[in-house]
Amino acid sequence: MTLANGSSIADAVNTTITGDVNLTGGSLALNSGDSWTGNINQTDGQLDYSLTQNGGLTASGGIINVTDSSKLTLVDGSSISGTTETNVTDNSTLTVGNKGSISGGTTTVESGNTITVTANGEITGGTVDAQSGSTFNNAGTISDGADIDIATSDATNSGEIAGGTVDIANGGALENSGTISGGTTTIANG
Repeated sequence: MTLANGSSIADAVNTTITGDVNLTGGSLALNSGDSWTGNINQTDGQLDYSLTQNGGLTASGGIINVTDSSKLTLVDGSSISGTTETNVTDNSTLTVGNKGSISGGTTTVESGNTITVTANGEITGGTVDAQSGSTFNNAGTISDGADIDIATSDATNSGEIAGGTVDIANGGALENSGTISGGTTTIANG
């Protein structure tokens, strides 16, 4: 199924995704009563997500809103790349898990929300903005091309920062028990 410009599946519709959905410009809302075990390929459009379990996601454009106490997990080849704008709000969590990745776009983690990179998860590009009051946990790998902005005092690295840029500013702090072996780490007003 393809959702193109002007197409939508709204909140009120109970949706079950077991196959492939191509989101190329429309909007898709997944929330209570919905089920997602298939794959979403997003090149444009808007995905409003408020569940706690998900299938595969390959996003190279458009907007992803992770909201309403939800948990979105990128595993087994799921990825966020290209020009994708991801917003983690309303007591929610984005997890970059085993074989999942963020390699582009802009990911904003607002106050009261969490981004976690687990072992074998990676951030290889794009910008991650961990705002004041959010939580940033890295047990995976951050490498060249990544731009991590930490303005929260609740940030940890037990994995590897092998490249990219990590800026700690505006009251931010990074507790490091992992490895910082490359890239640029800047601490200003931290």
